[in-house]
Amino acid sequence: MNIIHLAPILSISRESKRKERSINFAAEGLSVSVPNLAKSQKKAGNNVGIVSCFPSENALSEDIYWATLNKNFLHFFLYKKVFKDIIENFGNIDLLNIHDIYNLRQIFFSLHFMFKGVKVFVTPRGTFSQQALKRSRLKKFVFIQIYKIYAIFIYAFVALNEGEKKQIRKVFPKKKIIIIGNGVDYSEERNNSLINFFEEKSKSKIFNLGYLGRFDIQIKGLDLLLNAYLEYQKRVKKIEVKLFLIGKHKKAPEWDSVQFIKEIRDKLPSPQMLEIRGPFYGSHKWEELAKLDILIQPSRSEGMPNTVLEAMATGIPSVVTANTNMGELILDCSAGWKIDTSEDAILEFLLNLKNFDKKDLTDLGNNAKKCVQRELTWDSIGNIKYF
Repeated sequence: MNIIHLAPILSISRESKRKERSINFAAEGLSVSVPNLAKSQKKAGNNVGIVSCFPSENALSEDIYWATLNKNFLHFFLYKKVFKDIIENFGNIDLLNIHDIYNLRQIFFSLHFMFKGVKVFVTPRGTFSQQALKRSRLKKFVFIQIYKIYAIFIYAFVALNEGEKKQIRKVFPKKKIIIIGNGVDYSEERNNSLINFFEEKSKSKIFNLGYLGRFDIQIKGLDLLLNAYLEYQKRVKKIEVKLFLIGKHKKAPEWDSVQFIKEIRDKLPSPQMLEIRGPFYGSHKWEELAKLDILIQPSRSEGMPNTVLEAMATGIPSVVTANTNMGELILDCSAGWKIDTSEDAILEFLLNLKNFDKKDLTDLGNNAKKCVQRELTWDSIGNIKYF
C-alpha cells in the first residue's frame, strides 16, 4: 500500500564540536510518533512517505519519501509542485493519513487527493478531549464547524486508543473510527547499558519521582503536580520524595512556566528536593528516565503520551491521571497506578509512597517491559491495517 502521512513535523539541526551537522526530529509528540509510524509501516512492506506542513528537514532514511509545504497559507496555490513531485518520486497514493486537525494548509492539501479517490484518514491526537476544546475556544469552534463538513468526505478517523475513540465519537457519532496507537522502540541492549542507574538508585531510600515533557502548566497538569508536591512537603516531617521536572520551559498568555515553578520552589520547605533538568535528547533522555523510580504524567488532556511508553520500555513504573488515556493500559499491564486528575489524588499518592519499597517498583517496571514487548513496539503497530 502507498501511504502518505501529512503532519506538522519539527526537526532540529545541531552542529558538534567537530563541526559535524546532525538532524534530529524534535522530542515532541507528533515529531516523534509520526516518523516512527512511517518507519514501522515501511518495514511492514508498505511504500510510505511524509509531507510536513512545517519547514523541516528529513531525519529519516532515504527510502521514505519526504516533502514539505510552504509555511505561508497563501502559497497553497503552489501545492501543485508538491503534487507533481509526489507522483514522480513517490507514486500514486492509496491512503493519506492526516495528523492534527487545526491546520488549514493540511485540509486544502488533502482535498486534491480526496477528490481523486484517495482514502483520507484523520488522526486527531487528543484534540477532541474536553480539556483541549476549552482552550482557544473561538478557534476550536471554527475548526470543528469546518471539520463537520470535511468529515463527510474522509474515510475514517484514527484514534490512538479506546479513550480517544470515545472522545471522537462524542463529536462525530456516526463516523467510522479505527485504532492505531503509538508505539515505542524496545531495546534490550539499551536497557543493559542503563543497569548502573538502576543499581545506584536502589541504594537510596529517596523516591525519585519525575515528569518528562514540555512544561505546559495547564494541559500537562504541572500546576496540579507542583501544588500537590508543595502540600506534601508541608505535611511530612521527613521528605522521602524528590521531584524532577525534565524538559523544556513553555510560555502562554496566562502563565509562564519559569515564573510558576519559581513561585512554588520559593515556598517549599526543602527546595533542593525539586530539581529542574533538560531538555534531553537521544541516549541522554533514556539515561534521565533510568534515574527515576517512578514517572508521573499529571496531564489534563493527552492522546497517548510517548513519555509513558518510553518509561515502560525502560522498566520504569508510571502513575498517570485518568485524562492521559493511558490509565487502563497501565492497570492492565500491572505497570503502575491510575489516579484522578486532581491535586488531592496526587497528594494522596505522594503520601502513600512510603508504603512501597524499591522491590515493588522493580516488579512493576518489569511488568511494563513485558507489556511493551508483547503489544507496544513500533513493529507491532506498523502491522496494523487501516482497513
